[in-house]
Amino acid sequence: MSPPGAGLYVSAVLRPSRDGLPLMTIAAGVAIAEGIETATGLVGSVKWPNDVYVGARKLAGILAEAGSS
Repeated sequence: MSPPGAGLYVSAVLRPSRDGLPLMTIAAGVAIAEGIETATGLVGSVKWPNDVYVGARKLAGILAEAGSS
């Protein structure tokens, strides 16, 4: 739970092929960094394997879970 104005939480369900599964976390980080740059002009960087930074500030973290169905 996040207090109003404090954060943005997003959940997404993706169904990648088995070949693409190992790259999902880094691909999500790159997509988030590119989205931040497009929306704000701030250049983000991905700190392996799941954090997105602008300068010294962490702007996002990615938690990936895998399961079988």
